[in-house]
Amino acid sequence: LSISNGFKSGGVNQNPTLNQINQFFEPEDNFNFDFGWRYIDKKTSISVNTFYMHRNNIQLNLSNQLEEGNPNSFYFYTANASDGYNYGINIDLNITPNENLETYMTIGLLETMINSYQYMIENTTILVPKREASHAPSYTYSFGFTKYHKNFYLSGNITGKNKFYFSDSHNKISEAYSITNIDIGYKISKNIEISVWGKNIFDKKYSIRGFYFALEPLDLDQNGNPWDDEKLYLMYGESLTFGLTLKYNI
Repeated sequence: LSISNGFKSGGVNQNPTLNQINQFFEPEDNFNFDFGWRYIDKKTSISVNTFYMHRNNIQLNLSNQLEEGNPNSFYFYTANASDGYNYGINIDLNITPNENLETYMTIGLLETMINSYQYMIENTTILVPKREASHAPSYTYSFGFTKYHKNFYLSGNITGKNKFYFSDSHNKISEAYSITNIDIGYKISKNIEISVWGKNIFDKKYSIRGFYFALEPLDLDQNGNPWDDEKLYLMYGESLTFGLTLKYNI
């Protein structure tokens, strides 16, 4: 059981073209409550941790395009919201039925909330209503195993997470996903081990970051005036990857 509080100092955003209101950000402080429980025997171990964090004057990582028609002016900076909270539970379970098999499972559940906040883009005030924090999926999970047979072993796992907001600056959301990894190894001697492994073996295409701004050249509307559309540009996670690893323990 632990009760604590934390503090993050304020500071200055270094881009001189930011609106003056956005050039400074204030400190953030939070109050944390954690409770954990653990059980261990010869074949099983389980850990459960629950937590609650109340955040005051939350520091947010925002972004926007500072100059219309100039994608090079896309900039990240820190701003403050009012308050909010995070709470959830983590469960870790490990089962070893015998000396040749190990299994595990990890589950995390998370609830977040940031109260409504506003920030300036040029001379326009943007109001963001109460919503979840960015990059905070409501669940994550991982489960896998390792099977041993003489000097060989086979290991596999599946990890995944729910959808989440890409940024505190916009409301674009990712898709839920899971990926599968595998590892096959052989212990050549006491000191030498070789393995062949694959990550994301089903070549799942999944996005991990999302940026919403106007990047493409301006077009003209029906009245001959230039306009640009903000679009979502995605950064994807690692695709199908295979490798060979040789380990030598001195």
